[in-house]
Amino acid sequence: MILMDKTRKNHLATKEDLKKLGVELREEMGEMKDELREEMGEMKNELREEMGEMKNELREEMGEMKNELREEMKVVKNEITGMKDEIVGEIKDMREIFEVHTSSHERVHDELDEHGQRIDKLEKVVFPS
Repeated sequence: MILMDKTRKNHLATKEDLKKLGVELREEMGEMKDELREEMGEMKNELREEMGEMKNELREEMGEMKNELREEMKVVKNEITGMKDEIVGEIKDMREIFEVHTSSHERVHDELDEHGQRIDKLEKVVFPS
């Protein structure tokens, strides 16, 4: 390596020149290391802030989603309740119809039994054995 010293032109670097260069490089590297540490610390802080902001935004969005779900669940619950009421009403109507129908069948059955007994009496009178 050729170093340009103001007092000596185009001479090879001396041991002393290399030592100075090494010291200077170490100092520069130390300064760069310090700068990098400082920049990394700043970046770390910025990342923490951004992560905190993101965390807060996510919490807020989750809260909004939770509220939306609650509202949707209320609507679904009301729809189910309405359907349940309709079904219960239909079942009550069907029971009433069934009871009327059953009562009608019982009456017809009783009338048939009564007619059967009357027919038996008539047959005994008309066709004595």
